[in-house]
Amino acid sequence: MTTQIEDVVRYAGEDWTLYEKTSCVFDFDALGIKVGYASTACWRGFQLFYELRGTTLLLGEIWAHAIPIPKKVLGVSPERLSKAAGLNAVFRPLNQALNYSGGIILTRDLLDYPVMRSEIYEFGRVTELLFDGGNLVDIIDRTQAVADVRCAMHQREKDANELGKNWLDVGPDALADATRETFFWPYYEPRYTRYLELREWARTYEVSDQADTDRDHE
Repeated sequence: MTTQIEDVVRYAGEDWTLYEKTSCVFDFDALGIKVGYASTACWRGFQLFYELRGTTLLLGEIWAHAIPIPKKVLGVSPERLSKAAGLNAVFRPLNQALNYSGGIILTRDLLDYPVMRSEIYEFGRVTELLFDGGNLVDIIDRTQAVADVRCAMHQREKDANELGKNWLDVGPDALADATRETFFWPYYEPRYTRYLELREWARTYEVSDQADTDRDHE
């Protein structure tokens, strides 16, 4: 699957990828905008741009493949686009203050271009921002902590290769083991739980499918 474009946060004069969050930062669906498939890099059909202005978290821009393009969003008229990853409209500047409480993880400097979404340890710089009611209450540089996870993951990948294991199968478990006692675990745990549920479903399906095949050959 093609890497999907992520939401962006303008922080400290740079654009950072909003890699992970503890809860929904902004509910796009509540706007009632109908969006369609934009491109292989944007299945959901929209991209959000945030900004940290002082200590206030703002929604700055919405880029979307809207069907149809609404006359206004949050009081702002659209700019129509011809080519922008399949998106056809941008609404800016919104300057919408957000009442967000929780954490977000920002990443920069991807160390390698991925085919699928990169994991946290594949970024050179990582920052965690904590908010209360949309106001910034703490900034934590997580770059070294992530570098430590990267070393642990490289060793786990080496061990898996030596044992002939498929890294795509064991990688999620390895990342869970490497981050369970770190700042990243509260962010990763929900995704890992969904992965385990999907894996169990796949195994159940395989068993059921094999049973049907066996009966067909009786």
